[in-house]
Amino acid sequence: MTKISAESRRQRKVERTKIWRSTNRAKLRAYNKQYKKDHATEIKAHVNLPQTKKARLRRAVLRAYRMTQAEYDAMLVEQGNGCAVCGRVEGDGYSQRLQVDHDHITGEVRGLLCGPCNKALGLMRDSQENVQRAADYLKKFNSIKKCRLVGVCP
Repeated sequence: MTKISAESRRQRKVERTKIWRSTNRAKLRAYNKQYKKDHATEIKAHVNLPQTKKARLRRAVLRAYRMTQAEYDAMLVEQGNGCAVCGRVEGDGYSQRLQVDHDHITGEVRGLLCGPCNKALGLMRDSQENVQRAADYLKKFNSIKKCRLVGVCP
């Protein structure tokens, strides 16, 4: 007698289910419609749970950028579990979740950013020159401010 592995049994069941669903679409549609009607309040309550909304949003983001949860988690660990720019940690009260930053031309994912950093890069039009000019601007006015406060000017 040949033993069938659990994985083989599972695959056979999946195939049988696919075949049954494809040949019984009308029956399945009617069943689902009736189920949704009979359980509308429970379904609505579950769909509106905060953790359900959060999970649905996370899946949508991963799907949009063609990432797996494992890839997202690896990127997060590689960045020190925080924003790639400022280091702010996900869920610290200021930033609810890190956003997937990507190149708008190539679609390539660059990293995970908090909302303010992601917005700042967008407002700078992803331009290194604009970001450098802004940094130079801040450096100039921070040294003037320090000069006024401390009284020691360069």
